[in-house]
Amino acid sequence: MSQQTSPQPVLIPEQPATLVVGDRRIRVDHWPLSNCPREHRDVELVRSGESFVIEPQRRAWVRSLVFTLVVAVPGLLFTILGAIPWWLTALFLIVVILVLLRFSLSRFEWISFDRRTKQLNFERRVGFRNVRRLERTYPLESILALQLLHNGRHTVEELHHGGAPGGGDRYSVRSFHGYELNLVLDNPSTPRLNLLCLSDWKWIREAGKQIGEFLGVPVIDKLNHGG
Repeated sequence: MSQQTSPQPVLIPEQPATLVVGDRRIRVDHWPLSNCPREHRDVELVRSGESFVIEPQRRAWVRSLVFTLVVAVPGLLFTILGAIPWWLTALFLIVVILVLLRFSLSRFEWISFDRRTKQLNFERRVGFRNVRRLERTYPLESILALQLLHNGRHTVEELHHGGAPGGGDRYSVRSFHGYELNLVLDNPSTPRLNLLCLSDWKWIREAGKQIGEFLGVPVIDKLNHGG
């Protein structure tokens, strides 16, 4: 009597997600889109009538100012101190602070999903005034799904002047994981669109869930966190 052998297990690698739209099957790529994750979350999701808006936190500009004063200015002051008269140094630092602060403010972006206009809008702050400029827009109907992705592990190195024993410079190294919030679009030229990349996976998952429910589209969750 011959002995029956169990079939050999065969591993099937994880397949990319596929969306079925009518008679079409759309394969959703799963490689990361962003290479600059934010270590600290500085945005929030706000519901306003018929729109959802991803906008800067109210105190985000204060953190930008503190970063400018604490990180950027001391290095410049150390470099130019003694090279030019004190009054010229002060004037130069004021100009530098204003330029750096304006650059920091210009990074702030408003991403709004507006059901009244049926548009996805990207706006950015202009100058020091509370004025926003529309940079790009997409029809809401082109959004097929939301995609949540693990972006990988990232390392940050920082140089601290005078932080080592004896007053020398020292380096500090820390690492964190990044997580993406992407849109899957019915657009051959832009099949996927990155909205955010943060270290806060819980916020990314909750924001993706809320936006998905608001738009009535599926959420492809590949965060590899929390089940």
